[in-house]
Amino acid sequence: MTEIPILWDRVLPHIVFVNNTGLLTSDHIKAYLENGSYFMWIAEDGDKIVGVLTCYFIEYPLQWCMRIVTLGGENMDSWFEGLPVIEKWAKEYGCTSIELHGRKGWEKFLNKDGYGFENVILRKKL
Repeated sequence: MTEIPILWDRVLPHIVFVNNTGLLTSDHIKAYLENGSYFMWIAEDGDKIVGVLTCYFIEYPLQWCMRIVTLGGENMDSWFEGLPVIEKWAKEYGCTSIELHGRKGWEKFLNKDGYGFENVILRKKL
């Protein structure tokens, strides 16, 4: 994606802030965006980037799913109404669901949009 180097410094603060899993770095996300395996959605207020969502598609045996990797920004209530546009895009790509692995607070924030708790991911570092 040719726009990534141009936008990177402006979107990076939103990506770094939410990507604290220890599973990948912002450099990995940038590389995946550049090679087209990840996608990025940007929310703007005028010329200012106020939110960023990164995602990719994952194929399960019975579903094609969009997985949200990072989702963060400022004043999210003011721009998060754009989520239906992203959901429509995912559906047009054949997705039957969207998933997000994140902090417990996302459940409360996304319940109003039809997202529901499904499972817990437990991880032990070795």
